[in-house]
Amino acid sequence: MSALLEVTGLTVRFETKRGGLTAAEDVSFSVPAGGTLGIVGESGSGKSVSVLSLLGLLPGAKVTGTASLEGKKLIGASEAELTKLRGDRVAMIFQDPMTSLDPSWRVGDQVAEPLRLHRGLDAAAARAKATALLESVGLPSPAELARAYPHHLSGGQRQRVMIAAALACEPALLIADEPTTALDVTVQAQVMELLARLQRERKMGLVLISHDLGLVSEVCEELLVMYAGQVVERGPTKRLLSAPRHPYVAGLLASTPTLEGTGRLKEIPGTVPDLRLPLPGCRFAERCPQARPECTKSPVSLLDEVRCLFPLSPSRLSHV
Repeated sequence: MSALLEVTGLTVRFETKRGGLTAAEDVSFSVPAGGTLGIVGESGSGKSVSVLSLLGLLPGAKVTGTASLEGKKLIGASEAELTKLRGDRVAMIFQDPMTSLDPSWRVGDQVAEPLRLHRGLDAAAARAKATALLESVGLPSPAELARAYPHHLSGGQRQRVMIAAALACEPALLIADEPTTALDVTVQAQVMELLARLQRERKMGLVLISHDLGLVSEVCEELLVMYAGQVVERGPTKRLLSAPRHPYVAGLLASTPTLEGTGRLKEIPGTVPDLRLPLPGCRFAERCPQARPECTKSPVSLLDEVRCLFPLSPSRLSHV
């Protein structure tokens, strides 16, 4: 499959009153046409910043590297060029639909907006298409619901509205940033099943951003794990989850509850480093049970899909 989205050496830096902060550094990944990629990491790892920067949604950030969508340049593109792409060839679902939807606008009008903007449909045609989209994402009584305001809807319904709006122009790439964070477990499963079904039916590329390894493992073919602004490991989902090579990824898996687990979960000691401070070596070194003196001396590169001088082998995983 050809690359739909190609990102190489992406670095995102902010200047703050307390000094410069590099929120994402040397991030590279690709998404094939119709493929699925999960980006996983804890809060502040740089996963959302990396994707938002590609779409020009981080005012004030200094973004370097190269990125293209369907061969069109993203980093360095003008605001007018990005506006043509956003909502058309690439669409995004945000984690909090209550703040992403305009409370003063009817739901149907918000779903219809990208159709009028990018497809030139008149009000009646856009409204009819919006109603059909609301029905396609499993919302009951779509014509009636289209006349409602966001505060009339439940959290799950609002998220489905966001999905309908994102799919309005049949994008080639859909980005879902923590799409189930504010939802209960039952609704989370429904939303994820819906996203997976729509991705398959429409043959879209999908980038799913989450802090939950289990969640992305059900949908994504490839995984990319971030820590302290860097990619620490990437690869096919099944391989990465069954035999992680970076100690941080192994630690995440060891701290994740399972149906079979009965004992105390393992924890990763320590805290994430302050990205405003000099970090000469591996950023996970102070928390890593496998760390050696060499780990703190110089930057560690991503080699063979893992950023570690002493990557784990399958025989060592049980000791992490």
